[in-house]
Amino acid sequence: MPEPATQNQAHPAPRELAVEIRRLIGVLRQGWRLIAISAVVCLTLAGLYVAAAKRVYQATTRLLVLQQGGRPLNVANSDPNRIMEGTDDYIPTHSMIVCSPMVVKQAIEKVGLEHLPTLLAAKRADKDPVEEAILNIKVTRPDRMAKIFRVDYQAGDRQETDRLVAALVASYQQFLGATFQKNSGLVITLISKARDDLSKELKELEDQYLEFRRTNSNVIVGQEGHSFWATRLARWDRAANEAMVKAVQLKTQLEVGRKLAGDGAELWAIAHAITQVGGDPNSLLALVTAGSSQNGEADLIRQLAVEQHQLIERYGPDYAKVKELKLQIDRIRERGRSARSRLEAGELKDVLASIARSLESVQTMREDLRAQFDQAQQKAKQVEVDLLTEENLRSKLERQRSLFSSVVDQLKQAQFVSDFTSVTSQVIEPPHTLRHPVWPRPILTLVLALVTGCMLGVGAVFFLDRLDQRVRSLAELRQAMGLAVLGEIGQVPADQLALLGPIGLVSHSKPRSNWAEAYRAVRTNVDFLRRNQRLQVVVVTSPYSGDGKSTSASNLAISDAHAGRRVLLIDGDLRRPTVHKLFDLDRERGFSHLLRDLIPWEQAVQHTTIENLDVITAGEEVDNPAELLSSPRLEELLDVFRQSYDVIIIDSPPVLAVTDPAIVGAVADGIVVVVHASTLRHHDAARTRELLDNLGTPVLGMIVNGIGHADSGYGYGYGYGYGYSYGNYRSHGAQRENGDKSHSLPVLATTQPKPRKNGNGKSAPA
Repeated sequence: MPEPATQNQAHPAPRELAVEIRRLIGVLRQGWRLIAISAVVCLTLAGLYVAAAKRVYQATTRLLVLQQGGRPLNVANSDPNRIMEGTDDYIPTHSMIVCSPMVVKQAIEKVGLEHLPTLLAAKRADKDPVEEAILNIKVTRPDRMAKIFRVDYQAGDRQETDRLVAALVASYQQFLGATFQKNSGLVITLISKARDDLSKELKELEDQYLEFRRTNSNVIVGQEGHSFWATRLARWDRAANEAMVKAVQLKTQLEVGRKLAGDGAELWAIAHAITQVGGDPNSLLALVTAGSSQNGEADLIRQLAVEQHQLIERYGPDYAKVKELKLQIDRIRERGRSARSRLEAGELKDVLASIARSLESVQTMREDLRAQFDQAQQKAKQVEVDLLTEENLRSKLERQRSLFSSVVDQLKQAQFVSDFTSVTSQVIEPPHTLRHPVWPRPILTLVLALVTGCMLGVGAVFFLDRLDQRVRSLAELRQAMGLAVLGEIGQVPADQLALLGPIGLVSHSKPRSNWAEAYRAVRTNVDFLRRNQRLQVVVVTSPYSGDGKSTSASNLAISDAHAGRRVLLIDGDLRRPTVHKLFDLDRERGFSHLLRDLIPWEQAVQHTTIENLDVITAGEEVDNPAELLSSPRLEELLDVFRQSYDVIIIDSPPVLAVTDPAIVGAVADGIVVVVHASTLRHHDAARTRELLDNLGTPVLGMIVNGIGHADSGYGYGYGYGYGYSYGNYRSHGAQRENGDKSHSLPVLATTQPKPRKNGNGKSAPA
């Protein structure tokens, strides 16, 4: 596919969104009367309600509440140094007190029910006046950080609100005085008793702790926090472990020495093996060295060997003296080995005996250490029990001291604020009634009524718009028809019809107009499709009569002729032909004569003033146009025309009215559908697409005719500009099932000036 089709795929979505927005704006403009009526009705109802609604007055006052004491007893979070004022949020409690049934009842009794008309009427209606008053009382807090709350009361009488609010304040202050004074004395009594009990328990715990410390010296610990017996136990255990390791080493040395001695190993080998399992290498080396130095036969053997060597060099090896020296050397060596063996055997015996005695000593020491360790362990267990007991007593004593301090602190505060002045309530805004009623609110009610009316009107307009079965936008049209848009032809204003001349010839009479440019865009898109398939015979049809198919067919033929192609325009509408009127031609010889084979085709062809464009009119009327078009003569004629013309355009009747388009379309190369924007309905669009798909002829796309500006008609607000958009080309028979790819073709949208209204307020269709 061409590259531009890929690069511009993203253009339709924003454009169609803008078109849909303009369409919705057009819907609202069209339904402005319904919106206005809805707003007026709601405003009228709101006005009647405001006039008839009962007036409600409101009295208000503000109270400042200060509390200098009364902190609750909370041992876990107690802090004697904490400042009480401002730390506890007691305003919600006082707010509930003001609107409590007891305070409200006292206030009503102070004023008298006969002076409260609203509550009196409630009582006569078998309602509780106290409950009715509570429902109309509202307590709020203007600022979360301030110790101030506001009391509002609403009623239908101005004087009633003033009286009840003043009585509420007086009852509330009386309640504070009576309640807190009584509570303070009770609190002091309870706290004093708790202090005495805690003091007694604290003294008992202190005596118990001191007695335990005096009678148990084992609880003394060192700098590291360990007791003396725990330290001694650790030392005995370390010494026992060292003795055990030494005994294992000595036992291993003894076993190794005895095994090697039994195998006949020499002294130096046995000494080396013993050093590998923990023996003292220095003492064993000295022993081996001392044994070797006691024997001096090595020097004598060396002298005799030198003398023997000299005699061999002088007299040879067979000399008698040489043999005698050799025998002497052998005897000396034999005597040396025997003496050395006897010496090493004695030394080895001493070494092994020494190791055995050391092992016995270490075993004895190990047993003594284990006995000492067991004794120390028993003592340490008792010490640990004493330490745990001491720790428990100390913790209990500290908790008791902390609790006692908290109770003493609470008692001091309770004594300091023992009278009712611990909570003070002061009126900082005297009770007064607002100048105007709080209900109804005329301005707010009317504004809400206006907004509600407009919203209801807008909803009704869109609901009625949805009930309309017409295709209301270009996006809906594409979805309903399933076709690409080859071009968009604007609606011609009535005041420009005279200037343009015959609209069917606008591409020739006004080649630089926007309408002529729109038809050239259609020609360009069809030419794009000709690159991939043969499109010589094109049928132009429409769903309804009056959609502008004949106008589109003639202008498309003119555009192809201007492009240098030989074009033949055939009026295939044998029922209501119009091509001869557009070109002002003779109808006596035409297409119907050719189908009946009454004249040669050259006699039916009429030349026009437009270069390269010939026309065959419909001819005389016939009684059976469908049967006539179904004859083989139609296909024969098209085969002849293909040899003489580059493009053959057939103007066909509406596809929903008669079967003629299906007959002609079956022998054509492609079909173009002309759709009028303001008349097509969804079910007709689906039926049209179904009929065209059944033909097996590729449907090239559709020409959207009669598009106007958003101001020109209900629901249609298409905009135009010299931009390119892309649609999907779909044709029956050109697609295969299971994923056949759709071809993309560019659609050249054309500009159109804003149409002007004629004297009747309507625009003339193209």
